[in-house]
Amino acid sequence: MEVAAVARAEPAGQPAASVVVSNASPWTTALFAHALTYLLRRPVTADEVRERAVALGLLRQLTAELSPRSAARLLLAGYRLPALVESGSPASVRDHLLAGRLVFVVLREGASYRLHRLDGPEALAELATDWAATGNATLVAARSWAELPTEGLLFFGGLREADGAYHWNTAECDTDRQGRILRC
Repeated sequence: MEVAAVARAEPAGQPAASVVVSNASPWTTALFAHALTYLLRRPVTADEVRERAVALGLLRQLTAELSPRSAARLLLAGYRLPALVESGSPASVRDHLLAGRLVFVVLREGASYRLHRLDGPEALAELATDWAATGNATLVAARSWAELPTEGLLFFGGLREADGAYHWNTAECDTDRQGRILRC
């Protein structure tokens, strides 16, 4: 399923265009807005994403591209989602999908990026070239905080600490089981 990223609001029910980017970071506020609209089940605009990222010190006022670490922190601290961004691989995408997680890949098409939600690992093969052009940019989300493991050392985002905290590798943050930020 394609989730297009746009730089302007589209009328309801209308297809959205891709967002044109100015540098190598695929994590634009417009792209994030579309992923968040899906994950939060409510409309999220690029302006909202930008304002929240600026308020958290993750983005400068005049830019629209987030670093992977800032993007991961925005998911955790800004929207309290059990999610991460990573440079994925076909094997990691397959593992995430088989575990029932939501997986979005960023595709590069010329001078623009497009967000694509994967329904199954077989869809990745036909997208491999455009995905590789973004450094295999991937956004992965558990469907809820309750899906994170309560035992063991590893979880899909990093390490589970002895005290039960979750250390999210990309964000370099720790959360508790309810998604509250403990350390960042």
